[in-house]
Amino acid sequence: MKSYMTGLNCFIKCFGIILMIHSIGLAAPPETPLPSNLAQWKEWVLFGKEDKLCPTHYNNAQVIQCMWPTKLQLELTASSGQFIQEWYCFKEDWVQIPGGKGSWPDQVTIDNKTSIVVDAKGLPSIYLTKGIHQVKGQFNWTRMPETLPVTKSVGLISLTIDHKKIDFPQIDNESTLWLRKTSRIKQDEDRLYLTIYRLLCDTIPMQMIHYIKLSISGNEREERLVRILPKNLIPLQMNSALPMHFSNNGDIILRARPGQWDIQITTRFETMPEIIEPESVI
Repeated sequence: MKSYMTGLNCFIKCFGIILMIHSIGLAAPPETPLPSNLAQWKEWVLFGKEDKLCPTHYNNAQVIQCMWPTKLQLELTASSGQFIQEWYCFKEDWVQIPGGKGSWPDQVTIDNKTSIVVDAKGLPSIYLTKGIHQVKGQFNWTRMPETLPVTKSVGLISLTIDHKKIDFPQIDNESTLWLRKTSRIKQDEDRLYLTIYRLLCDTIPMQMIHYIKLSISGNEREERLVRILPKNLIPLQMNSALPMHFSNNGDIILRARPGQWDIQITTRFETMPEIIEPESVI
């Protein structure tokens, strides 16, 4: 009986964790249909509290984020440039767009309609309504700047300079994208440290949740984590702020960026194991 209750408790905890992190797919909490006599009060009740219907971060349900940018696409030359980016907005709000002092964006449009750009503490900002929007803009300069400020919430950047694709754009902790003279940036040595915690859930089928904590320094680059998962495991769900995927042999390939990062992987056993042992990372 004790063993059964332990397994049940583990299952409940695991199920709760999975529910908590499900919002990473940018799905807002489901809305319960309201009775017709109450529906007319919905906007009044939610006034000033619109963020209550926004997604939360996968590892902290208390952190709410309502404005989600997609990949930032930049095409720059010595005299000009342009950017394109989509935003998923779960409420109306101001968002930062690329640019700053000496690199102010021009001809900014939202869904192909001209938009007003406001100076918010030296950074260009626009107002977006609830929904999905495509934002475009241009740059005109006599000389390409060394850096370009971008929004802190951007995850992926596609950068082309003088028609040449930059495979690993360099962005610092202040969300500043470096365009020229990158040798002047003080770079740490390329290092990666990881710690793995595993939670074994006595369910049917048996599951294991892996919490991977990464400490990365140096340049943005591709890293391969070799034999991280024990044998006989099938990945079910993966949550990571870093772009990553599994190779054919089960290694994890990720786009490493300097900083502290958390990865959570939920797996199940293909068959009931007799012995559980990790594979060597070396």
